[in-house]
Amino acid sequence: MSSASSELLPAEPFASQRPAARSMYCSALVAVAGSFMISVLVARAAVAGEFAVALAVLPYLMLVLGLWWLTHGNVVVVVLAAYLVGPAPADNLLPQVFIFPHTDYALRARDMFFLADLVLLFAVLMLAWQSRFVTSRFVSFPENSAAPTMPDLRWLAWWCGSLAVLAVYPVLTGIWWGAGQSVSAALQGATMPLRAVIIAGLVVLWVRLHGWEATVRDTARTVIVAGALLAVAAVAALLIAQVLAPGQPQFFAFGYPLVVDHRPALPGWGNNILSNYLCVCVVAAVLLRQHIRWPRGGTLVAIAMLLLGLVFTESRVAMLVSLIVVFTPIVIGVLRRIRPRRGALPAIAAASSVAVLLCVVTAVALPILNPRFNTLTPGVLAHQLPRASDPNYATQHRSSGPESGADVGGESFSTRGGLVQAATAIWQRAPIVGSGWNSWGWAKSEENPRLVVAVDPHNGLLWLLAETGALGVLLLYAIPIALAVRRPRLAWLWAVPAVATLLELVNPNVRNGHFAVVVWVLVTLAMTAPRAGSSHDMAFSSHAVWAKVNPAPETPGGVR
Repeated sequence: MSSASSELLPAEPFASQRPAARSMYCSALVAVAGSFMISVLVARAAVAGEFAVALAVLPYLMLVLGLWWLTHGNVVVVVLAAYLVGPAPADNLLPQVFIFPHTDYALRARDMFFLADLVLLFAVLMLAWQSRFVTSRFVSFPENSAAPTMPDLRWLAWWCGSLAVLAVYPVLTGIWWGAGQSVSAALQGATMPLRAVIIAGLVVLWVRLHGWEATVRDTARTVIVAGALLAVAAVAALLIAQVLAPGQPQFFAFGYPLVVDHRPALPGWGNNILSNYLCVCVVAAVLLRQHIRWPRGGTLVAIAMLLLGLVFTESRVAMLVSLIVVFTPIVIGVLRRIRPRRGALPAIAAASSVAVLLCVVTAVALPILNPRFNTLTPGVLAHQLPRASDPNYATQHRSSGPESGADVGGESFSTRGGLVQAATAIWQRAPIVGSGWNSWGWAKSEENPRLVVAVDPHNGLLWLLAETGALGVLLLYAIPIALAVRRPRLAWLWAVPAVATLLELVNPNVRNGHFAVVVWVLVTLAMTAPRAGSSHDMAFSSHAVWAKVNPAPETPGGVR
């Protein structure tokens, strides 16, 4: 930090100026309560014979405590990591509920809530305690600084109120006139909007204590690093499966799927949700690079790792969106570099040539890495691929059935069409308020008993429509969309949750607790952004710069 900026900003973060004794007592109380609760859950799992679950808690606690020490108490980073890269078996310490009937084709259990939710609750309590002392009249601030001011929370307050309504009324409709779902299943659905409200509170408290821009920077870094780690884990799962179970389409470890249909299926993520998350990480790495202040080389390495993971998840839509986001700045960069020197027409011609070259190279390279992407390759190029003539490789990794020609690489388009029709029919039963949380599992068989992939309709918006009606969609999306239109200067930030919403058309992302936490944090940051030209606390702290790489001097003021 330059000397000029250090004169304007306090040397220590505001949170560090609270009374030390009271802070110590608060931390000790939270640690004792958390240790007691987790010990009870571990004992319960051990008595039930779930030793893998009990053992998974140790690396989970090491992760949480290690990040707490490394980041000097940056609870936003700790909470994000607790949701994104925590050991999946540890989730099973907490109560589970079956949200689909026992006659379902794809019976499975969903967590009532994750172990990461306990980390979130403890983090909110601790920040609320710290914030109390920051706003106390007994706390003094340096002469050349001002006490941090709360951002404008009107829009966020309205959105949290909408989420509270979204949590309540689908439970009532599900119990009173739903499709027959159990009470526990209806209650499980309410955890999605309630978790969003709590995460919004966490982000607001952290912004209050440490500044908006530092929170954006830490969040973006954590999301991208977690995505890169998950991408590496997905590739590693495939390699382990090839060594321990060569040629087998499925591979499980301790009862948890690592590979399903030759595709990585990390526990807690599955395959499609993981691919969508990696796509969102690519978007964040491209659009937020100037704000997280990563060097170009580090950004390129992270994007390469994310794209490699996407190749093996075999998700074509997520791959296409990622490539468009990556290639567009390259083409625009060529256009801007040539135009001032040689004019518009040569610049357009050069940019178009680069775009075509990138598309051709990608169309050839992707099927070589994974034949499932043959559907993205023009026929004139497909016959020239080196592995097209290898019958063993084509049989093991074929993208279509040898007789029907239907896509067998995951869910076929015909199956998705049936799921969309079933979800639409369920929505039409109660178009305004829906049939209640988790009514899909009970109602879909009445609409189409021949559904094969029936765990969800593979469309988050239709799932929300079927269970909460048009009112639910408005409560979740109306206020963020309206605010995004009013604040176009934050397009670089709004674009990331916007891509996640776009990917809802192919998979329900926000219904996955791991994925949704990223969306809620980013939306909250966009809602709490300072107005252009307003004074705001942008101070660096020892908590906020845990991963900085030669950052530029920080300056107070509004958003760029």
